[in-house]
Amino acid sequence: MKEVPLGNITDKASFEATNALVVMGRYAYRKSASYSRTCYDGTDGNSTSCGYYVRPTLPYNATLSQSCPFAGTICRGPSISLDTGFLRSDEHLGFNTRPEDAMLMRKVLTCAPLASEKYIEDPIQIPDDIKIRFEIFDEIRYTGYRLGTYLEPGNPMPEFTFSTSNIHHDFGDLPYGLA
Repeated sequence: MKEVPLGNITDKASFEATNALVVMGRYAYRKSASYSRTCYDGTDGNSTSCGYYVRPTLPYNATLSQSCPFAGTICRGPSISLDTGFLRSDEHLGFNTRPEDAMLMRKVLTCAPLASEKYIEDPIQIPDDIKIRFEIFDEIRYTGYRLGTYLEPGNPMPEFTFSTSNIHHDFGDLPYGLA
């Protein structure tokens, strides 16, 4: 697919602003990587640099062998659920508020291995108007995964959750990965 340019950085002011963002992003990445190596390397993390956050980690409960969170037979096996329980914005995240103004939040994440092979359309028949608009060539073969609709603005084929092509595979990208 042809990438849509996000802006012109050929003028000096735009180039300097973009350069500053890149430099700051690189600085933040390096600082984060250094922090995680120092404070989460399996030791006690008593370095003076590890006191940056109010809590070194947030509490959570992991529940193994959960049932599939999706309808049908889309899961390949049991899932895992991670639940933070209720976290207080002042106590866990370090927001400076009066105790009565603190917010409670909770995050529950369920991960499941998907049997996506059942939901593949290979190759996708791409309509000509989409081929022209995104400069898709006939030698590129797309594989689509129908795991649910993907209603992102500008998505030309929302009936596919995601797709991949032989170009992605040639350059080392995979349609999905296991972390």
